[in-house]
Amino acid sequence: SRDIQNNADFCSGICCMIALKEAVLAKDISLNEIDTTIFYMDMRTFGKSFQQYHDAAQNKAVAFVRCKIHSLSHDNETGNLVLRYMAPSGELQREQFDMVVLSTGQRPGHQMSELSKVCDTGLNPWGFMKTLPFFSTSTENPGVFVGGSASGLKDITESVIHASAAGLNASQVIISK
Repeated sequence: SRDIQNNADFCSGICCMIALKEAVLAKDISLNEIDTTIFYMDMRTFGKSFQQYHDAAQNKAVAFVRCKIHSLSHDNETGNLVLRYMAPSGELQREQFDMVVLSTGQRPGHQMSELSKVCDTGLNPWGFMKTLPFFSTSTENPGVFVGGSASGLKDITESVIHASAAGLNASQVIISK
């Protein structure tokens, strides 16, 4: 996410939290035997109680390194993965790990453009289904409603709320006929 070169000039909104939750889960399951480190450019924890979860992860000894990842390679001698990153000081750092999990930002589904043509709706600038201003589930095509992450990036809770709203809107159309 937020990579203009890959046509993703937006924040996914959830990948930071997924990384936090997975790191905490690994610590909990291993009874703190596993060391976890999250490398990040900036941490986006803007949902309800997300910052508190971040703080709790720090208290559980999840390490945080603010940096830009340079490269990932394999060390044939140790069998470990070698992560190179640019530290805030500008120095290239090198660390070895048993395992590396790469968090990736969400993108629209690869068939979203085709779906929007079938539904006779437009796409927003980021490639998601376009909704009407102030109506998060309504499209320009009356009777076509959007739920979940089809209209943009959402976590599970938001997706369920939007899907419920789209279902309610659809039921209102059915009842009115």
